[in-house]
Amino acid sequence: MRGVVDFVRGLPGSILDALGNLGSLLVDSGRALLQGLWDGISGAIGWLQGKVSGALSSIRDLFPFSPAKEGPFSGRGYTTFSGRALITDFASAIAADGTGAVRVE
Repeated sequence: MRGVVDFVRGLPGSILDALGNLGSLLVDSGRALLQGLWDGISGAIGWLQGKVSGALSSIRDLFPFSPAKEGPFSGRGYTTFSGRALITDFASAIAADGTGAVRVE
């Protein structure tokens, strides 16, 4: 009977010994989990920034800043060229039908 009592009394200590340093293990695992999550988010921010930057660059290429690289304002569609063509067309139309112009004083 004494052996059974000693066994039962020693059971909590045996369980704690078997579990070892479980608390520290859980803390370390939690820390590693959060660090991995943070590293993933940080990496995604750089990736997302690259995607947004690329998209904005593509959109910017459509606008006639100096001349556009794509779209209707690119190449000969740039405002300098289209403005010259517009003036030339106005002048040609006036010259072709100058008799229709009326001088008002």
